[in-house]
Amino acid sequence: DQIDERLVELLARALAAREQLLSLDRSLEDAMPVTRLSHLQRTARLSYLDPLIIRSILDGTQPSHVSTRALWRVADLPLSSTAQRRRCSSLLTDHTQQ
Repeated sequence: DQIDERLVELLARALAAREQLLSLDRSLEDAMPVTRLSHLQRTARLSYLDPLIIRSILDGTQPSHVSTRALWRVADLPLSSTAQRRRCSSLLTDHTQQ
């Protein structure tokens, strides 16, 4: 297993983006360029990935075809962990058995 540092960095950026969005007050949000706000929102949604998917990335056990680009392109990430696992089943390894 080899940990993909870019995927780990993407997860860290996702958490940071979520924190930044949660700390914004309305006036700062209104003053922020729309493109910046959209980028933060798109990045932050990855912070809500199912813990099993996150664990496979942090352990380096995700399939080799899973990349930052692949995660970034998941435009309509389901909110439910079960639905995420179904949708992103290729991201999971034997962690589902634990």
